[in-house]
Amino acid sequence: GGTATFGNIELDDSQGATWTGTGTSTVSGNLTITLGTMTLNNFTTALTVNGNTDITGVLQISSVTGAKNFGNVTINISGEWNATVAEAVTISGNFQNDGVLTASTGVYTMSGAGKSIGGANDIIIPSLTISGTCTNNGNLIVATALAGAGTLTQATNSFLTLGGTSAITTLTTTSNPNTITYNSTTGAQTVKGTTYHHLICENNGQIATLGGNTTVNGDLTVTSGTFRLAGLNLQVSGLTSVSGILQDNNAIGSNQLNDVIINTGGLLDNTAAAPYTISGNLQNNGAVTAGTGIFTFNGNGKTITGTITIPNVTITGAYLNNGLFTVSTALSGSGVLNQGVGATLYIGGTITITTLNATASGNTVGYTSSVANQNVLASTYRNLSIDKAG
Repeated sequence: GGTATFGNIELDDSQGATWTGTGTSTVSGNLTITLGTMTLNNFTTALTVNGNTDITGVLQISSVTGAKNFGNVTINISGEWNATVAEAVTISGNFQNDGVLTASTGVYTMSGAGKSIGGANDIIIPSLTISGTCTNNGNLIVATALAGAGTLTQATNSFLTLGGTSAITTLTTTSNPNTITYNSTTGAQTVKGTTYHHLICENNGQIATLGGNTTVNGDLTVTSGTFRLAGLNLQVSGLTSVSGILQDNNAIGSNQLNDVIINTGGLLDNTAAAPYTISGNLQNNGAVTAGTGIFTFNGNGKTITGTITIPNVTITGAYLNNGLFTVSTALSGSGVLNQGVGATLYIGGTITITTLNATASGNTVGYTSSVANQNVLASTYRNLSIDKAG
């Protein structure tokens, strides 16, 4: 076939129209669908729209024959983009969805430089490749694969949900705030090692594993499934909230967290004995398997709450124990541990911490080793318990 070139094309007919092309069909201006359904059928080589594609009616892609290339695309409030087949689509401009988007499973490629994805409604594209530079201004959901040698940047208040792979070369997610969610429920996922603001793992029944050293400038939320650290470095500046499983299965990496809440049903699993540094509060309403790794608490004016057993604890800041805190091997550090009203502290090994304040009403400090002699730290106690029977 040959080449057909059009200036501007507009559909304003409730009866709709079907477009089939031989060779290459090019719209040098704009494609406007005001009313009715424009069905893109077979194009033996390609359909290319150089200008704006503005949809208030329906644009339907019904054939995988021939490339489909667009410039700027706008789906208006009553507009609809409906791909009924898994056709690959290339967009060199901006993509805005204020209407209804059905992208099917074909790969959509954003090829332009300095372009954007956004709109009032969700942008659901199962397979998205970025070969240019693109900013997400909305709620982008990529269920299968985010790929490409380009750069995807999260704008302020944007959301990105990844249900599959994330092999894109550059993912810039530092704007404050923005949120990235990994949510595969059908298989394991790799969490791209980068700097995030808010990071959510929502992998019910599955494992999401860090793929590189990761910094979270906002909050880390493990809603469900397992977030596995895999011996890499994790640093979280905001709240770490665990309702699923936060697991480190390798002792090589280091984990630096601020405030930590283990929610009911949640688990902090450190059986691999990785080191943890906590600069905020630690609250356990679930379960903590601390392993033998050293937990260092370096915050000031912070609290430890709940029933928690950590064999090796170093305190370099100032902490208040408000719960039942068991340190079975070593409690050390140049900091201060204060016992709260009614709190209990069990020491199962050595205690060399610089300052232990244990005068609060109703608090108890117990020395509980049944396998070795213990030195009782010189301090003033409200209630002191010595139980060496095991």
